Amino acid sequence: MNLSDVIFVTFEVIPIERLGFENQNEVMKVLTDNLFNIGYKECYKTNLIRIYQIDDYKKLRKIVENIFQDDEYVWLSVEYFESIIIAVGEDNVLCGMFSSKSLKIKSPYNRDAKYISSLIGDYVYAPAIARTIVAKAIELSGQQSLSDKIDCKYNFSIETALAGDILFIEPPLEYDLRIKCENTGNEWQPLDIISSNYLLSQDIVKLVRDESLLDEIVIGKAMPFHVFSDVKSFSLFNHFSIKAVKNKFVEIISEILHFSIHLNWKHSSDYFSKNTDNTEAFHFALKQKNRLTVIEKRERKITQSLQLLERRYPNKTYLYELETNNIYANIVRYSPVFLNWKTHLETYISKQEIKTPKFVELVSSLDWKSLEKTNIADMQDANKIITLLDIDPGSTLTRIRVIIEKMIKYVFSQKVGKANKKLADMLVELNKRKVFPPIIYIYLNTLRLTGNIAAHKGEGSKEEVEAVIPVFIRVVEWFIDREI
Repeated sequence: MNLSDVIFVTFEVIPIERLGFENQNEVMKVLTDNLFNIGYKECYKTNLIRIYQIDDYKKLRKIVENIFQDDEYVWLSVEYFESIIIAVGEDNVLCGMFSSKSLKIKSPYNRDAKYISSLIGDYVYAPAIARTIVAKAIELSGQQSLSDKIDCKYNFSIETALAGDILFIEPPLEYDLRIKCENTGNEWQPLDIISSNYLLSQDIVKLVRDESLLDEIVIGKAMPFHVFSDVKSFSLFNHFSIKAVKNKFVEIISEILHFSIHLNWKHSSDYFSKNTDNTEAFHFALKQKNRLTVIEKRERKITQSLQLLERRYPNKTYLYELETNNIYANIVRYSPVFLNWKTHLETYISKQEIKTPKFVELVSSLDWKSLEKTNIADMQDANKIITLLDIDPGSTLTRIRVIIEKMIKYVFSQKVGKANKKLADMLVELNKRKVFPPIIYIYLNTLRLTGNIAAHKGEGSKEEVEAVIPVFIRVVEWFIDREI
């Protein structure tokens, strides 16, 4: 597989948490483990990217025909596209398909792959073809519930943060297209995708020394299509049509993972009938706030690098244009769409923080999926801890104690043997074996005692729960980091 031969890619980016995962290692394994069973073989592997090429055409075609039941999408999945790509960053996962074939090749309905991939709200959501095939592979392995969680349910997928297509061409990268919003009068123009490899590393020294390398800063141009589906509740669809420099495949994929943020964080996948509940929406909002903070920091560093180059090459006026027209500056400072989104996000969070004590954010931030894997607790337990605070604080303390006891039983069974002792006795035995850091042992006994008082005497105030929550958080974080 020579990635320099890639001509066309269709992709979507989804926040990891919207697929029900909390870390990148877990999601990469889940998404790629079963592709071998449906006719793909692995042909490229890095920490960031996995690529799978069609190996058994007949087998894959039969499966794809069963998925889509549409000649054009079968053609797109099996005849035109040759490979699936899965790329996982710290917060996002990209699923896509790519081909080294010319876009002049037409589908059974005389349409090219780029046109089909840009269709929004069609019978099948084209950017999610790769994810749909991955979900089918998981389903055929006998993991129906996991497949349902990953699969694209609708032809307008609200859990998608960013979708689009990439056409790899030889420089220069030119876009004649201009888009104007009839409602606002704002004109969208192509945004520069610039190389973090140069600007955010020691390689910037090469740019300072060698003027000819300045041409390598821009690796792509993206035309953003922002489609409003429900302005009142701020539901937006993000589709980027990208032209990229040939031989920059991996770098472009990496940049896309960096600049993607989820405009529809407040909406569930079942968006036709409901939004996410307030607790989950608040959790998703905090994730988006963290993403935005990371992007803002990245934008500041890129701006500093560009300003350094502006001072070094004062006659290169296009460097000033890059400072304002790069995709990070657009997200952080200039785009009316993203500025509106940021205001909406921050307003929502501030209102929720007024309604909700700080401990809700702490509870929501825990990796409940890891606890669920060990049958200790899940997101429902998190919601109950939050909900019971005002209604029955004593029950919250009891529920925390139950979770702690399950954790200790798990550790005891791993370190000692059958966990058939009382919680206090198991804690003493594990402490003798130096399983706990000293402060964690103190925290565990605190949670055991407060839980006992609540369970046996029915006592426990809201203030006591709020004092105990940070202790509980530290213990769970220790358990996830060291014991799972």
